[in-house]
Amino acid sequence: MVVLKGPVESIVVREKQQIAGIWINAASSEFRSAPGFYAVASSKPLDEIVDGKTADIYELGLHHLQLSPAGAIDSRELDRFVDGLVDLNSRGNLFKNLPNSVKITNSVLYQARINLPASVPVGDYTAETFLVIDGRVEAAEVKEITIEKTGMGRFITNMAQNYGFLYGLIAVLISVVLGWSAGYLFRKM
Repeated sequence: MVVLKGPVESIVVREKQQIAGIWINAASSEFRSAPGFYAVASSKPLDEIVDGKTADIYELGLHHLQLSPAGAIDSRELDRFVDGLVDLNSRGNLFKNLPNSVKITNSVLYQARINLPASVPVGDYTAETFLVIDGRVEAAEVKEITIEKTGMGRFITNMAQNYGFLYGLIAVLISVVLGWSAGYLFRKM
């Protein structure tokens, strides 16, 4: 099995309720350490490889993530918010279970392909590889990975974060010039 997760961040999950025809934020729960991306790739379905206790210990699978709440919360409420967070990130392709996606060659070499969506957060990740024999984790290896933007995306992100005023000014100027140019072209037609 291969688990790719990170960057860990604090996150607030809010529940919406419709009151008098208006959707408002009702209850909320904050998690101190939730991964921005989580994927587990395995050679078979997880329940065929490890039992629930082992999956809980090593956080193998979406339903075995250890998300620690920032405050005191009822266990049923906590389960509801954890399920909501997992569902929301699964629909956004940020949380994935990938059974049958690890290919093993000659009982020694393995290959795991985990596709990252464009919306994946940048930052530090960990890639954990687990060798499981007869339902027990026999060996594990952890590698640190850094994911960052490159090219024009990196330039625009850096401008927006580090030079906000200049970035805003350039955006307004581009909008004015394009608007003026479009108006000029349509008047000539």
